[in-house]
Amino acid sequence: MQSSRLKTFFKMLILNLIFISGCASPPLNTQLDPSWKMPSMSEYKKAINSNTSRVRKYDGFYNKFDISITRLNQDIRIKQLKIKANYSQWEVKEADEERSKLIESMAKETVFFVSTFTPKRDLNNLTMKDIGWNATLEIDGTKYHGKFKGYANKSYKLETLYAHHTPWHKGYILEFDLPTPESETKPQVLTLTSPFGYAIYKFN
Repeated sequence: MQSSRLKTFFKMLILNLIFISGCASPPLNTQLDPSWKMPSMSEYKKAINSNTSRVRKYDGFYNKFDISITRLNQDIRIKQLKIKANYSQWEVKEADEERSKLIESMAKETVFFVSTFTPKRDLNNLTMKDIGWNATLEIDGTKYHGKFKGYANKSYKLETLYAHHTPWHKGYILEFDLPTPESETKPQVLTLTSPFGYAIYKFN
């Protein structure tokens, strides 16, 4: 009898936890005006998925590298700004400053998020020139050379913004000197090269 009651209790507990997690809403920043409303996370995840390309390279059974690249177009970057504003509970001044930074960045740069994993930790640093990671972006027959930057903002988990990113991966920002509005409406071919192999990512 007692065993039956315990089973019923744990079943109800699990159902309650599922219900609570399913109904939980992202935090809302009431300090900001309605234009900063939190975007739909389901729509955001769909946008990330449709703009992410993944390449795995193997040498037999040995995993040489596993790299996913996400094109950060204007829509995604604006959604990310609103997500950060709500999760971090920015005040009006900080929100305005971050919006100005984003507008300035998009006016001069095309940006990608790079999630990378290599079994050898010393090879997993894309910013070190001695290791030899290079990136080029081809648009309308013109090639642009990219620059890797470490992901600086640690105030929230990258998994919040990129569900495919795991604690075993390292996150980087890849920048090209090309305004986002000029590049995002055209097919893009991004090529990564290194002494350990190359990978090609296509975005339409």
